[in-house]
Amino acid sequence: MARYFFNLHDGISIPDTVGSEHPDLQSVRLEAVETIAERLRGALLMKTSRHG
Repeated sequence: MARYFFNLHDGISIPDTVGSEHPDLQSVRLEAVETIAERLRGALLMKTSRHG
């Protein structure tokens, strides 16, 4: 299986240093959407807690 890395760059950079293995592109797409949503939520929560 191929290993994929989901790095996020949108005003902030959140690198994926571990990556994950996936058997097909459908699995890769699902992981990409879930991973990026999770990381953005975490980044926004951290940003909000610093300013709150």
